[in-house]
Amino acid sequence: MIPYTEQPSRIAATNASAVHATIDVEVGFYPHVNTQTKPPCLMAPLRKPTLRQRVSIVLLAALFIAAGLNHFVSPGIYMKIMPDYLPLPLALVYVSGFFEVLGGFGLAVKPLRRSAGWGLIALLITVFPANVDMVLNSDEFPSIPFWMLVARLPLQGVLIAWVWWAAVRSRS
Repeated sequence: MIPYTEQPSRIAATNASAVHATIDVEVGFYPHVNTQTKPPCLMAPLRKPTLRQRVSIVLLAALFIAAGLNHFVSPGIYMKIMPDYLPLPLALVYVSGFFEVLGGFGLAVKPLRRSAGWGLIALLITVFPANVDMVLNSDEFPSIPFWMLVARLPLQGVLIAWVWWAAVRSRS
């Protein structure tokens, strides 16, 4: 057993050895070690998307691109549902529309799909308060039945889950 007083120096020597070994591998002193690949435990398996996932990608991309473009074509609709406490409502309508279009196109491009999925999930979470505000101020939307305003709330969760399943989970 090593006396207590010698342990710190041994730990320091062990750490120094690890540092030198790391430097040696990174510099190339060990040609049999491949530093260009990740260890198998860090690599997520790539799965080919199922037919349902491919169809979902197309549907989601079309949905977000169409909805995003509609922010520019008919901004008045979105201005009505914008909560009063948010500043610059027209700018926020355009920004959210831009990111919906960007996310929709991102879903269609395989290398961007996962990032686009996470971005769209963040967007859906960000705009959720507007849906809650619509329910709380349902008297401002007399043409929409109250049950439809309430039904939109869980549907936002379904849409988030759908984007996650089709774009994020599949690793396609």
